[in-house]
Amino acid sequence: MTGEPIERLRESAVARGDRIPDFTAPAAGEGAVSTRRYYLRRNLALVFTHRWPCAACLDYLRAIAARIEAIRAEAAEVVAVLPLGTEVVLGDLAGLPFPVALADDVEIHERYGLVGNDGSPLAGVVIADRVGTVYEVDLADPAHRLLEPEEIRSWLEFVSYECSECWVDRTQAPHGR
Repeated sequence: MTGEPIERLRESAVARGDRIPDFTAPAAGEGAVSTRRYYLRRNLALVFTHRWPCAACLDYLRAIAARIEAIRAEAAEVVAVLPLGTEVVLGDLAGLPFPVALADDVEIHERYGLVGNDGSPLAGVVIADRVGTVYEVDLADPAHRLLEPEEIRSWLEFVSYECSECWVDRTQAPHGR
């Protein structure tokens, strides 16, 4: 973190109601990760990390991995975005059950306004619906705190209920929807 007030950084980031910028990047495994793949299919939790490797970010991704089934039950997917630094250790990503996009330095972070004034990538979570509308943006504070994995699931549940076509269990949808 750059030591700048969080409020100032939030002004430059994507905000509620914005559309997420599309991106395609190499995947940590094979192939590529693209936000367009999820368009009209899944709600998204985009998890942006600090420059990789970052031990605290890896711990955070592992905590999200432990809740992935509950998150996917909300018709959602997690996509992690890692800005690669000069030291790349991808072995730590083995076993993560969600797509991991390997960004060319801060390119994708810049599209989302998640770069500090010193040019360093900021960690954050962006929650978006299946058409790419942003519902929540959460930036890591100086202590590296972000939304808890259960909070991510809760946001994605809320997003799914906002759209009558996104209900996970249509038998529970209110009448008239």
